[in-house]
Amino acid sequence: MDINIRDVDAAAIKKIDDIAKGKGLSRSKFLRQQLQLMAVSSELKETEDRYSALVDNIVSVLENQQKQLDEILKAVQVPNLAPYNEKDENDE
Repeated sequence: MDINIRDVDAAAIKKIDDIAKGKGLSRSKFLRQQLQLMAVSSELKETEDRYSALVDNIVSVLENQQKQLDEILKAVQVPNLAPYNEKDENDE
């Protein structure tokens, strides 16, 4: 499909041509790539936002699990066994 754009400032066209040349592309190919990027950029942003929210959620869940594991470890911690160990050594 073709797109024609009229009344573009000459300075803007020069800048586009310079950028395209720097990338080793024709003006048409460069503009085609830019238009295609524009067409999918909102979808990419939405995917990035969802991924970021998912990572934040996972971090939160892991932090909560770590707190719960720490509490469990404190609750089941065996009292100091040093007196029993000393007794065993003296029995030898």
